[in-house]
Amino acid sequence: MKKLVLASITMAAIGCSASALAFDFSKVTSAVSAVSGSSANNTADLSGFLANAELVNNLFSTSRTQLALMLTDQKTAAELQAKLDSLKNTSDAKERAATQAQINTMSQAVLDAAKKDQDAAVAQLQSASTAKKEKAVAALTNFGLAALKASDLAPQGKAVSSNLMTNPTLLLNSGYNASQFKDLYSNLTGIASNSAFALKDMPKIFLNAKIKVEMPTSSASKPVEIKDL
Repeated sequence: MKKLVLASITMAAIGCSASALAFDFSKVTSAVSAVSGSSANNTADLSGFLANAELVNNLFSTSRTQLALMLTDQKTAAELQAKLDSLKNTSDAKERAATQAQINTMSQAVLDAAKKDQDAAVAQLQSASTAKKEKAVAALTNFGLAALKASDLAPQGKAVSSNLMTNPTLLLNSGYNASQFKDLYSNLTGIASNSAFALKDMPKIFLNAKIKVEMPTSSASKPVEIKDL
């Protein structure tokens, strides 16, 4: 049984945990700001790691979707917004998880397409209104900040994982099972290992569109609040 738990903990699968995503950005902003810098202390504080990892995943996923809404065509943006609206009006846990998974997939597909066809993405940004450009800049800033925070928090996650390998029962009072911890940790390490996507690839598109963006250089920076999504 112990081997099964350890295997579940150590398996890596890059994705986004639906439970980590609640698109109330005002809460995300205040919560992430409150813990900024806390991950620098590489301790095996399980509860602290779990809370901070949830916040970082939330910031990443929220900003990714906000960015996708600005980089895609009108039809796709409307489809994505419809799913966001559906998520707000759904209380069933399974239905919410399914909808969130669709939002994650659609948002990542938009950014992947923008990286592949940068001319189209540049044209989309250049044709946007001033207000939308400002939102896009804010979303990109937060997207990069989430990558920095994930990279900063990853060493603590490694320490926590090591402790769990020694004593898997630590999870019993955490509110997480081994599979949930695996997903959360995998999401975090996935963000950290692909940080260049947020910190270099996406900013390049804005640069080519002649839109100035000052990307964060410290994980202690505060997210930019974006009112609506």
